[in-house]
Amino acid sequence: MKRTTFLVFFIGLLTLMVSACTSPSTGGESQPPAVSGEKDLDTLVASDPSTVTLASGEVQLVEFFAFW
Repeated sequence: MKRTTFLVFFIGLLTLMVSACTSPSTGGESQPPAVSGEKDLDTLVASDPSTVTLASGEVQLVEFFAFW
């Protein structure tokens, strides 16, 4: 009984994982791309590295960007 329950659970989990890897259906009109709230590259300014304290013990937000 325990082995059967595990097997049913495993097969269900495997089916769920395989179905998540398939491509989505194209059954409708495509949506326009969502507008993101990210800043433009023109508005980002590099900070002074001497003002950053990496050993503060708190969460730090670090942004990396490049002009490609």
